[in-house]
Amino acid sequence: HAVPLLIGSNENEWTSIGRFASRVSAAGFDGWLRSRWGPWAERARALYRAESEADVESAVQRWQTDHWFACPTLFAARRMAAVSSPAFRYRFTRAGPGEAGAVLGAYPGAEIGYGFANLAAESWIPRTEHDRHLAGAVADYWVAFARDGVPRAPGSPEWPPFESREYLELGDEVAVRTAGRSEECELWTRRLETEIGLRRAVRLPPSVAKFLILNGVDCGRRRRDDENSWFLSVVRMLD
Repeated sequence: HAVPLLIGSNENEWTSIGRFASRVSAAGFDGWLRSRWGPWAERARALYRAESEADVESAVQRWQTDHWFACPTLFAARRMAAVSSPAFRYRFTRAGPGEAGAVLGAYPGAEIGYGFANLAAESWIPRTEHDRHLAGAVADYWVAFARDGVPRAPGSPEWPPFESREYLELGDEVAVRTAGRSEECELWTRRLETEIGLRRAVRLPPSVAKFLILNGVDCGRRRRDDENSWFLSVVRMLD
């Protein structure tokens, strides 16, 4: 729809959610990446490699944050190029001081108290003068966007409309950045667009399209290697 969009994600979206998930070993996570990413498995393994058991939690955190939050927001912002209204993208990176900040980082929903200038609602997190200043800036940006369709905050950096990779970091600094998990999200986007292409080309149900992708069909109609050539035959048969 041709309406302005403000969209973003947090640096550590999985820290609190992941505490309710089952633990996985380095070998288990590696095997899961192989099975999940099909023809892109080797690239995914390189981006989210866990060399030892001590690395697994961090790798899983990064994958979950990218897959469910960072990459979908980038994908949505890019799709706004099809309409006349702008998109504004943010990445919230502020981790509170003390033990809570060290453990949870910029956890899911951490930006809400800043956006409503209501840090006192989370009294279990110690706050500093920087947090209060950041809350004022975020609230100003959000109110201006709700009122005018353009996020502005007096005394804070100008928030540029999204064009390809721009975003505003809201954290220890408030600053315009580019990229931000771009390599990981390019891989995520390629997989998603291949699935969408398959479904449109041969009218496959989502479950079948995912099955074909995970087992070697890449970019709509090409096989990964000779061992997966029968998947190409399935696609041709269904076309």
